[in-house]
Amino acid sequence: MKPVFTFLVFALLLACVGWFLPGVLKQKPDFCVSCHITDTKKLHGAKMQAMRATPPQNLASFHHNLKNKSMNCPDCHRGVDFKSSLAVFYFEVKNTFSYFLGSFHEPDKTEVPVNNRVCTGCHAGLVAKAKEPTYHAYPSHEGIKRVLCTGCHKAHSPKTEAEKFLNVSVLLSRCDKCHKNSITSPMIIKSLGLDQNRP
Repeated sequence: MKPVFTFLVFALLLACVGWFLPGVLKQKPDFCVSCHITDTKKLHGAKMQAMRATPPQNLASFHHNLKNKSMNCPDCHRGVDFKSSLAVFYFEVKNTFSYFLGSFHEPDKTEVPVNNRVCTGCHAGLVAKAKEPTYHAYPSHEGIKRVLCTGCHKAHSPKTEAEKFLNVSVLLSRCDKCHKNSITSPMIIKSLGLDQNRP
């Protein structure tokens, strides 16, 4: 066998193992907290502790504690197509190298935003079920690519189900991208359920 061919076969095999093995390992609940930043502090440890809390402390915790389907990190932090799966894989490899080189820290935010299709996989038909004047009742809001579900519903911020896990501090600024002066619009305030507790 020629050395170039052997190298290509080995590289392809390594790529396949590198592509599929993390997917298998990530399904284990504690995989995402298996790395240590210090001797006593685990990477994503605080997020995992909050996620496992009962009653739920945030949106991730609410999904993790579902009775019919407990969800874990990779249920949301995954690609929905080849391009986004490749992006997730790239950052997993990059972060692994950074960790082993000693230059890794707890990230402030995810490097690959959670795609809306991850949410609509379970929450399909929000428009059909929603009643005016709520945000999801307006078909014009369906499929707006620049508005991510996680832009308004923060997964790891301490919010409750009663608050619809909404990040009120950024909510109206997101509406303002399309609706000018949304902070003073009674219709927008009401559609977001903020008429009781104005920010």
